[in-house]
Amino acid sequence: MFKKVLKNQKGLTLIELLAVVVILGIIAAIAIPSIGNIIQKSREDGVKADAMQIINAAKTYVSANGTPEAQAATTGGTAEQKEGEMTQAMLKKYVDDVSLTDGYKVFVKTNTNGGDTYEITGSGKAGKITINFADATIKQIKDDKDQTGTGRTIGTQPKTPPATP
Repeated sequence: MFKKVLKNQKGLTLIELLAVVVILGIIAAIAIPSIGNIIQKSREDGVKADAMQIINAAKTYVSANGTPEAQAATTGGTAEQKEGEMTQAMLKKYVDDVSLTDGYKVFVKTNTNGGDTYEITGSGKAGKITINFADATIKQIKDDKDQTGTGRTIGTQPKTPPATP
């Protein structure tokens, strides 16, 4: 009878348990770095979304108040307004909480075809890295891809000198 009881016992052997632990360890070793990259990418996307929100707020400001140059022409405004510069204080009414630190500025530049181009200058922290915006347009911000985890500057790219004839 004792042998019959031993044969009916069910459970895992030590080898089977060890195999399960090894498999879970391998899955964890793969998943944890991937999750870290996803979190970093979402932080960087958040900083870029804030920059685009500020540019859109500048567009709203211009539609409500006119360009800074136009304001300067009618009111004799500041030198910054004459250059088409909108500061954080000017856009405060149009922008909710954003992650860009150390202030930011948006420049409105009139194209040759009469349209306006909006460029942002400032920086934002995305986790441990900083993303700088140097005269960045919305298109340049959207085009910034596949650089997760690296501090960088979006916007004005270093200009190559013209070739000598």
